[in-house]
Amino acid sequence: MIDNKFRVLLADTREALQLHYMIRYRVFCLETKYEDEKAFPDKMERDSYDKQSVHFLVRAEETGQWVASMRLVIGSLRSLPLMEYCNLDPGVGPPLDVPAAEISRLCVIGPYRRGKSEGVRLAERRAPEDRAENLVRLERRREPKILLKLINSAVEYCSAHGINYGYALMAEPLMRI
Repeated sequence: MIDNKFRVLLADTREALQLHYMIRYRVFCLETKYEDEKAFPDKMERDSYDKQSVHFLVRAEETGQWVASMRLVIGSLRSLPLMEYCNLDPGVGPPLDVPAAEISRLCVIGPYRRGKSEGVRLAERRAPEDRAENLVRLERRREPKILLKLINSAVEYCSAHGINYGYALMAEPLMRI
């Protein structure tokens, strides 16, 4: 079944990049507090890896709302963010100078992101008079579809650009998706 409720777009204009950085700021600074919002006074979360990255945005087709973003850091394995956190065993995987990509800064805005204790059954058990909250919780069911669309877009981009090695560091719940 094809899900056309979300569209993934390449953020390849100045305006699209700004939107991408604003989504990251919202998720990483305001919603999850992963980054310090004071470090980004322009309300756009960025870092040194953005210059060697391709950026993606996700729009909900029904509402036109921008709901997610992701970057794909492109370079040799030695230049990817994961190398700050990992030591790869020599001889495991490709040489360090082979073109590679890393999925990074993958994020979904709050109303479309699952909370730790929320799930489909909880949303469906909500009282009818609590419809607004129920709707928000039901929107969260779409998060895996959004994430899969983004990851598929990264794979397609790599395939089209001759990049044969891809990496991602993520939390275990994300890996299950």
